[in-house]
Amino acid sequence: MDLRTTFTIGAPFSANNMYVPSAKFGMVKSKKYKKWIEINLENIKHNDKIANFPVDIEICVFGGRGFGKKADVDNIIKPIGDLLVKANIIPDDNHNFIRRYDVRFMDFWHQIGESTTVITIIQPEI
Repeated sequence: MDLRTTFTIGAPFSANNMYVPSAKFGMVKSKKYKKWIEINLENIKHNDKIANFPVDIEICVFGGRGFGKKADVDNIIKPIGDLLVKANIIPDDNHNFIRRYDVRFMDFWHQIGESTTVITIIQPEI
């Protein structure tokens, strides 16, 4: 049986807003992106080491404030991969460590408030 580790965060971040131009340094991480990483590092603290690679990553976004019907689901993959690396959950977000992403959007019209993102890391059975 595969090992599953699940994290829940708020609204995902769009790759369209990860970087902003800087006259001095070219493109730099936006303040909003840095803040999103900082906030969500607390939400995905994990004690068990992910050991079996490459993993599959499932991302399910439940619609709400911050991510609605018009948002592009493909734009959330890179920020979530970067978040998992920054949290030391996976060593890198390249093909050696991530086999695939499965991204779904669930439009829950009755959900009130911010959207919710559920991230599941599936380690292959040894």
